[in-house]
Amino acid sequence: SGEPVVGHAVASIRSRDELAVHFEPLDFLAGLLDAYRRRGEPMPLALALGGHPARLLAAMASTPFPVDRDCLAGLLRGRPLDNVRGRSVDLEVPAEADFVVEGAIDPAAVPVETGPIFTPLAGMAASRPAPILRVAALTRRANPVVPVILPETLASEWTVITRTMHRVLLPLTRLLIDELADCNLPEFGMGRTMAWVSIRKKDDQIARRVARALWDLPGTRFCSLMVLVDEDVDVDDGRQIWAAKGRNIDGGRDVFMEAGPPDPWANGKAAGQPCQRLAFDATSKQGRNRPIHYSSSSLSEYNSNLKTKAR
Repeated sequence: SGEPVVGHAVASIRSRDELAVHFEPLDFLAGLLDAYRRRGEPMPLALALGGHPARLLAAMASTPFPVDRDCLAGLLRGRPLDNVRGRSVDLEVPAEADFVVEGAIDPAAVPVETGPIFTPLAGMAASRPAPILRVAALTRRANPVVPVILPETLASEWTVITRTMHRVLLPLTRLLIDELADCNLPEFGMGRTMAWVSIRKKDDQIARRVARALWDLPGTRFCSLMVLVDEDVDVDDGRQIWAAKGRNIDGGRDVFMEAGPPDPWANGKAAGQPCQRLAFDATSKQGRNRPIHYSSSSLSEYNSNLKTKAR
């Protein structure tokens, strides 16, 4: 189409002029490579390292629909960011980047096995095939800084960025799913494998419709466990989530599964084979009394008043 495409991918060094670029199978970057394969043309690519952090946040964001990543980065920063033309490819690259690696991928070439590599699931992925970027030019600043995401088990930088951008873009998701009140991707799910969802319930089938709609979106596609609760339940409070599960779930009525694509970074799931995603409808059902939820501050104040009266 001639429009610039910006995204995020994991790359590993193969040699002084080759990088293996790991695209997720369902990512739009993988779809772009397929488009070049059908056209029989090499795909030009520029990898930018460093620069303003807003660019990384925008590139890593799982948007519910296509957006201009440069505009999103400018919105996060509060003012536009400058681009310049690449040295060897007809692409725009970030003007303030610390490193810019330019080259092309031959989509007809056989992918090479590479790995292991660090994954968004805080683990190491085994060897896997990846297309090769042939490096044509490397540009760097006079005193460059190499950005690094530290591999940690739960609260990794990857998880923090994913959860932050999910929260920033939640209003866009609400535009697509009117019944969605709030959604939290808990830290112990690495912001990827679990979701606590509150909904504005109109009938007893809303939970299933919202779960299926979220499973169709890039940011929640790989959530293998989803809990849906009433809109007055705080999805950031795990105690309220589990209390709703224990109070409202009937195992034969409120637990449902749906086949979906396997997470490409999950070692326990067979590549290319559909996996089962599990959801719990922990909302109050029609004809039953709704519980009253108290905040932690109001409960503390209530307990304090009781102690005062007891004296």
